[in-house]
Amino acid sequence: MIEPKIFYRKLDSLLNKIGQEKSGSDFLFTIVRELTDMFGSDLRIANGRIYEEQGTEFVLISNEGSDPAGKTIKIPSASLAVQSVIRSKTYIFDNPNLSIDFEINSKREYTIPAAIMVRSPEHRWILAFELKSGWVREEIDFCFTAVRTATNYRLFSESVKTEKQQADLI
Repeated sequence: MIEPKIFYRKLDSLLNKIGQEKSGSDFLFTIVRELTDMFGSDLRIANGRIYEEQGTEFVLISNEGSDPAGKTIKIPSASLAVQSVIRSKTYIFDNPNLSIDFEINSKREYTIPAAIMVRSPEHRWILAFELKSGWVREEIDFCFTAVRTATNYRLFSESVKTEKQQADLI
């Protein structure tokens, strides 16, 4: 369990980075990396992955941990795992038969997946992480909810800003 004062300082720093990080194609990659670097040892978070919605599937576009050996990992949007994340926005997969990423469940060390849904008006992504032994639900929920909310705000703000710039050009 992380000391509350340290937790809030780290969370404030991460939320500040989300608010000021350069937007662009690697914005979400930076957020996932910062989240695991900043909170990895304290909250027992590791190996962030980003799945992007493409049609009726979520496709793995980033795997911070191990290389998926060149294979494309796709999860149908209609799957129970994806629907659980979409419905809850932040989801910890306590049931080993339900997972956003079964590679996490196959590790020797005890890990379970957790995921958050982030979105812009045009796109949706699932950020999935491994939770290693010793994680605390309340800390994970609070941290992931704060990161999800700040990231969604930033993605929506960028979209509105872009639309306003386009309108100004017209």
